[in-house]
Amino acid sequence: QSVLREYPGLTLSSGAELSRIMPEIVVDAALQLEAHGRKVVALRAYEQALKLASQRRVGFNLIAQEEAKHFALRLMEQGNLESALRQLLRADTRDDGWYALQGKILMGLHRYDEAHQSYREAIKLDPDNREYRAGALDAVVAGRNSKKLNVKIQNWFKDSFGKR
Repeated sequence: QSVLREYPGLTLSSGAELSRIMPEIVVDAALQLEAHGRKVVALRAYEQALKLASQRRVGFNLIAQEEAKHFALRLMEQGNLESALRQLLRADTRDDGWYALQGKILMGLHRYDEAHQSYREAIKLDPDNREYRAGALDAVVAGRNSKKLNVKIQNWFKDSFGKR
């Protein structure tokens, strides 16, 4: 505005008088500023969406603990222990019953050390529960027996096929 007052007949190299095209320049600048504001808002929303998405496990949605335990029990009854374990792991929280059920599933999968660990977690949360203590003991005994059996099998192979 001050340039127009000082130089009222100022023309551009194109020959257009500055006073005539000045409103167009101002409107264009205002539109650009508004578009920039929308871009900033969109970028902030995008950053927030990325932050939220990174906090979730894609393809592995968490569900309520009771629902996860229910599904896991049903799958266990059907003999599908791997799927039962996967369903149980979808639980949004974990309590003593969750750990005990995990221990039971792991026992069925012959993963005795992990089962023992699960039962120990259950015992930490409910130290007086005898069922959890029995499960932990069963896991230890089964693990030891499994290791003994593996050693016996290995020795049998060595004796049968190793010395020829």
